[in-house]
Amino acid sequence: MFRGNSCMYEGRVSHVRQKPVRNSFTYGLYMFAIDVDELPRLDRSMISVNRRGVFSFYDQDHLKFIPGDQAAPIAGHSDLRVRLEKYLATVRPGFVPSRILLVTNLRVFGYVFNPVSFYFLFDDSSHEETVRAVLVEVNNTYLEQKAFLIEDSSLEKVEQKLFYVSPFVSYDDTFHFRLTPPEDSLTVMIDSKRENHVEVRSVLKANRVPMSRWELVRLSIRYPLQTIRVIFLIHWQAMRLYLRGVPFFQKKATDDLIRMHAQRNHPGGTS
Repeated sequence: MFRGNSCMYEGRVSHVRQKPVRNSFTYGLYMFAIDVDELPRLDRSMISVNRRGVFSFYDQDHLKFIPGDQAAPIAGHSDLRVRLEKYLATVRPGFVPSRILLVTNLRVFGYVFNPVSFYFLFDDSSHEETVRAVLVEVNNTYLEQKAFLIEDSSLEKVEQKLFYVSPFVSYDDTFHFRLTPPEDSLTVMIDSKRENHVEVRSVLKANRVPMSRWELVRLSIRYPLQTIRVIFLIHWQAMRLYLRGVPFFQKKATDDLIRMHAQRNHPGGTS
C-alpha cells in the first residue's frame, strides 16, 4: 500500500438531461487522486510517470490551456507543480498551494480521455490545512481544454462556459460547479444552465480507496478499460440524442461564435 496523500476514489457518475428531451444514464468508475509532489515516489511503485505502463500519468495530458510550448516529458519526473504555480501567479498572485491533489483519470494501456479533472489547491497558512481553491480542467473530444478557477470557500461557482463541450449543449450556457473537499468521500455537481434553467446535470459521488496494487487489480477487473468505456459512452449517448432530434451545434460554427464573443469583450486581442 502506498504511504502518502495519494489515493483513489470509487463511485458513480450520473448525467441527467432535462431539456429539450429527458435522457439519463449512470455508470460506475474510479479516479486517481494524485498528490503532485508524490509523483516521483509513485513512479515504478504504483504507476508510470511520463512513460508507458498499465497506468500512466503524463504531464502533457494536463494544463494544455497554458500558453507556451511544453517541454518533452522526462520519465519519472513531473513539472506539473511548476507550470501550475506559474499559471496561478497570473490569475491569483501571491497564492502558492501547500499541496495540490489532482483528481483525474490516468492513461490505461496508453489511452486516456478526461471529461474533467480537478486540482484541489490546499493552503496551510492557518492552523489547519484547507482547500483554498479548485482548478477545474474541462476537456472535449477535440483534445481542447479550458480551465475554470473556483476561489469561493464554499467551493461553488457559476461561470459562462464559452467552450465547445458537447454538440448538444450551447457554448454560451453557464456552468454551475459545486464540490466538496476530497476527504473520505467526494461529491461533484456540475449543472449546465441556460437562462437559469438546468439543461444537463452531472453528479459524481465517490468514496476514498487506498492506493495499493490489490486495489488497482480489483478496480481494473470491475471497470475494465475504463478510459475507453468513457469515450464509448459519450459517443453512444450522443448518437441517442441525435436520433431523438436534439438540436446539434456544429463545431466550426460554434468556434466562430466563441471567437466573435472574445473579440467583442477583448477588442484588439487574439484568441
